[in-house]
Amino acid sequence: MKKAGIYIHIPFCLRKCAYCDFYSLAFDSAICERYVNSLIAELSLFARREIDTIYFGGGTPSLLASEQVSRILSAINDRMVVCDGAEITLEANPATITREKLSELRSLGVNRLSLGIQATDDAALKTLGRLHNKAEAFAAVNDALAAGFTNISADIMLALPNDDEEKPLRRAEEISFLPVTHISAYLLKIMENTLFYINTPAGLPSDDRQAALYEVCCETLSKNGFSQYEISNFSKGEENRSRHNLKYWSCEDYIGLGAAAHSSLGGNRYSFPASISRFIKAFPAKSDASGEEHLLSRLSLEGKVDAEDYIMLRLRTTEGLSRKLLYNLYSFAFDSTKEKKIEAYAKEGLLTDDKEVITLTVKGFLVSNSIISELI
Repeated sequence: MKKAGIYIHIPFCLRKCAYCDFYSLAFDSAICERYVNSLIAELSLFARREIDTIYFGGGTPSLLASEQVSRILSAINDRMVVCDGAEITLEANPATITREKLSELRSLGVNRLSLGIQATDDAALKTLGRLHNKAEAFAAVNDALAAGFTNISADIMLALPNDDEEKPLRRAEEISFLPVTHISAYLLKIMENTLFYINTPAGLPSDDRQAALYEVCCETLSKNGFSQYEISNFSKGEENRSRHNLKYWSCEDYIGLGAAAHSSLGGNRYSFPASISRFIKAFPAKSDASGEEHLLSRLSLEGKVDAEDYIMLRLRTTEGLSRKLLYNLYSFAFDSTKEKKIEAYAKEGLLTDDKEVITLTVKGFLVSNSIISELI
């Protein structure tokens, strides 16, 4: 059995950012403590597995007390077989982290930090609703380095309101000159149930402008030593790729803990509703329940991982989609109609196809949703 990953959703924030559609509520220390106890209760129902990645996502996981992180990691070590050298990532907001807290997290075994910097000018940060400024963001990176983190990822956003060609170029330059080993660069999307959807800001770049900004970002990061390995992800060397996220893009098994978390186990996809109160009620700290069968009865079965999932996820990566693996795993081969579409996309410079592996180009990544929908 392949090693699995664990994702832990921490759905608490000090304040909701204007662009964010992830499930989270205002931080409450008492509710957070009950939630942590329920996370541990849910974990205890999963069957024992080998684990080589652990990821605290959110929300704002850096709002957890170090003692709470310690209890969660101890519970994982008690229940699972955590491999030597496991990647343990925690997402952090620069406004909710200190050098002391970072040192505590590092001593607990957290060995990868993902900082939500998003922008490098104070005006853009204010527009996004971030709680930190540029100086605090850069200080957080240096504090992480001083605390012993050698694998640091930074998130940045592109195509922000009033972005001309210079702003995202400068953003990518400034982030890549920091002592980080990984950068995630996302185009701003206006999603439903966000403040930006209710009050859409003026000055949003057109689709053509977004494409140009994305290409400039990719070129800049490449020039500064960051190799692209997925639509939005760049690393300094293969060793600094997000091993946990690679599980998603390879359709490998992972356990999702918490409200709004998703799991993929044995080819089946499960999820729990986006409700902290329902989650705490479903997994009380003290329960007579036991066994994965009981656990899965409380989760929603979303369906099976199939060829469509595999095509969609593999085409997000620079390694691309192996025709042989697609057939071996799912007995799937493209029919003549799809093959003609693949050939047409190749002529347009949107993908490459050597008849063994299909890979989107940078231009193809920009219209990946359209290409993928035509192929599945």
